Amino acid sequence: MAKQLDNSDLGAYALSVVQTICDKFGPRLSGRNAEKAAALWLKGELDTFCSSSTVERFQVTPDVYPRGIVRIAGFLIAASIPTFFFALPWMIFAIFLPLAGLLTFWTGLFKQRTWFKWAYKKRTSHNAFGHVLPAGSGGTSTGNKRIIIGGHLDSAYEMSMSDNKYFTFFTFAGIGFGILTPLLAIGKFIILLAAPSTISLITSFDGIWTFTWIDICQIICLGILGPCFALVIRGYGFGSPTLGANDNLAGVGVACAVGKFYAKHPLHYVELIVGGFGSEEIGDQGAEAYVKRHRPLGNLANAITIVPESCGAGRELGIVEREKMHGVIHDRATCELVLQAYDRYKANARSPIPCSIKTLGFAGTDAGPFSLAGHTATAIIGIAGAMNKPSNWHSRHDTPQNLMPDFLGAVTEILRHFVAIVEESESQRK
Repeated sequence: MAKQLDNSDLGAYALSVVQTICDKFGPRLSGRNAEKAAALWLKGELDTFCSSSTVERFQVTPDVYPRGIVRIAGFLIAASIPTFFFALPWMIFAIFLPLAGLLTFWTGLFKQRTWFKWAYKKRTSHNAFGHVLPAGSGGTSTGNKRIIIGGHLDSAYEMSMSDNKYFTFFTFAGIGFGILTPLLAIGKFIILLAAPSTISLITSFDGIWTFTWIDICQIICLGILGPCFALVIRGYGFGSPTLGANDNLAGVGVACAVGKFYAKHPLHYVELIVGGFGSEEIGDQGAEAYVKRHRPLGNLANAITIVPESCGAGRELGIVEREKMHGVIHDRATCELVLQAYDRYKANARSPIPCSIKTLGFAGTDAGPFSLAGHTATAIIGIAGAMNKPSNWHSRHDTPQNLMPDFLGAVTEILRHFVAIVEESESQRK
């Protein structure tokens, strides 16, 4: 078990939870034994201060998202490159192959729909949560307000691109190559249909390939953007498993710290549910499974979900109002309530961490499935770089040694104040 610490040092306790899970189980890929073992360990830790705890199973196909999507999209686009130089009708593959790759990429990453999921192995993943019941509940869950706070237990594969300080440029340049390839191919197709004899610079005797001015543009594109495309596929589609200390055992540690504090300082009107989701790294599958299981039971009807995401280090904090990647819009009033909690923390902090309401571009959190299902949710995320990137995101450097106890403590304090604000509101209402 993680060591017991005084309530004045909740940040250190949160870090001890992260350290223990990393030391005991190492990388915890979705649906693998290490993730399951971490969930069972977390249940044991939650049992030390919660009224009850559960580990819930659900099915996943972990190798599809995002690595499978990136690899298949990359293969389709790369396979189209030699067909660009073909003559009609064979060069039509230079149009349809990259378009199929881009469609696979877009629908898979942004809409989370894939046509090749059947080819991958199904596995079992786990959520682990404990309940801190309000005083006077008699040991049973009541109809009081619920606040769900959870990080995620699984860890990501390394994305080597994320350690490159020019990762934003290379990412968009690589995607740009994928978009330009079918556009240039469409241009060549049109001019070959309109004026094949005047536009072709060289044509093979057997008519298999033809070289035009647009082929020169494609060669230039290959020379400039092609390496970026290769870096993107390698950087996002391949790599070793990480420890995932910041992303997102930090959130699990913070959730445990808030739960442990209120286990010793009981609430009267609010029930806390704290712990960790499984399989976030494959498209927020643990949070989606939680919503599907608990929504029909009415457990989310009077609940607020707050996800502390990658909150163990960084330069600033962001309260997430919108996740563009998955089309998520979180409850604005809840975001402002978290900001109010931040103001309470800031009033007593010597060196407060900057914090504001943010929009995430190319990222998602476990708060997403709750808001998409119409429930009240948001996330608070640690930000370290461009595009609101977290510290050591999907990196081999995402280890407990690179976390900041003060940062963890600050997020714990903010969420502790958030719970207090909701408690005060509920007491006035009743």
